[in-house]
Amino acid sequence: ADRLGQKGLALPQSVLQRTDECLAPLGFSVASPRDATRRGSHVSVTHPQAKAFVRALIKEAGVITDFRPPDRVRIAPVPLTTRFVDVWDGMDRLRRLAARGVEARPAR
Repeated sequence: ADRLGQKGLALPQSVLQRTDECLAPLGFSVASPRDATRRGSHVSVTHPQAKAFVRALIKEAGVITDFRPPDRVRIAPVPLTTRFVDVWDGMDRLRRLAARGVEARPAR
């Protein structure tokens, strides 16, 4: 259980690192506390087109995330089933979507 707990802290830290390195230049910012004791196991990042990115991640990239109004993508890696490479790949897919742009669709 201790290794699982450590992984549960390290996976979101990996999300923070990838956000800072490759998503911040594309208009994303971290909304979650950076302190792991205050953050928990998920990370929210903000972007004006967050809803469109979440839709595209799920539909086009096979990455499951949540949209949180008004402008947040919530990323919640589960330590039991998520590998570090999964975080890397998912964040890279978001980076590629952001770099090419996604078309915002009206809310239904």
